Amino acid sequence: MLASILKNSQNFLFPDNLSQAIPVHLTIIFIFSIILLLIVLIPGVGVVRGGARSWISILGFSIQPSEFMKLGIILNFERMIL
Repeated sequence: MLASILKNSQNFLFPDNLSQAIPVHLTIIFIFSIILLLIVLIPGVGVVRGGARSWISILGFSIQPSEFMKLGIILNFERMIL
């Protein structure tokens, strides 16, 4: 059983056919971006700067989840076109 789990995880991380793995990874990026956008709405987590709550402050660093979402949208549109 452990051998089959390790083989499946190896196929996920290092697939034989790269065209099968790309859609899975793009979906993960897209879902992660949506989660980050929703985290901004949580009071205390989302930081207000310039009158807009669009930043997340983590360990002294501030990030804008919309930048990750831009990347996710562009990559998913590319997948739809191809």
